[in-house]
Amino acid sequence: MSIAVDNGATWTRYTDGITINQDGNRKIIYRAVDKVHNVSETKAVEVNVKSATLKNTEKMVLAADAVAGIKKSIIGHLQTAGRTLEKKQNDSEDIVYKNLEKLSDRIKHYPKQLMSAEDKKGITAMIDYITEHRTESQK
Repeated sequence: MSIAVDNGATWTRYTDGITINQDGNRKIIYRAVDKVHNVSETKAVEVNVKSATLKNTEKMVLAADAVAGIKKSIIGHLQTAGRTLEKKQNDSEDIVYKNLEKLSDRIKHYPKQLMSAEDKKGITAMIDYITEHRTESQK
C-alpha cells in the first residue's frame, strides 16, 4: 500500500499510521502495490483534521447526537478545565488532566440513549489525546 497527502506528487509506502499536523480538510490518496510493482486503481478519502484542543472538543460536543443535558455537562467540564489551565498554576495542572481522564471514562460508559457511539468515540479520542499529550499546557 502506498499513500500520498499531496495530491499524488509524493507517494510513500504505508507501513504505519500517517501524521497530518495542520487543521483543515485533507485528501489522502492510496493505492495497492504488489511485489512485482503492479499498481491498483487509485482511491481517495477526505478527512477533516482538527487540533486536539478543549475549544475544538466543545465544538464536537455541541454537534454531537446527544441529550442536551449531557452536552451541557460535558461542555461545563471542558470550560472549567480551560479556565483553570489558563491560570498556569502547576499545582492544579495535574488535577485538571486527571479530571479530564475521568470525564473521558464517564463518557465512554454513556448508554447509546444519551450519546451516539460514533460521537462518544470521537469526543473521548480528543479528550484522551489532550490528556496524554497535555496539549493545553503547551499554549
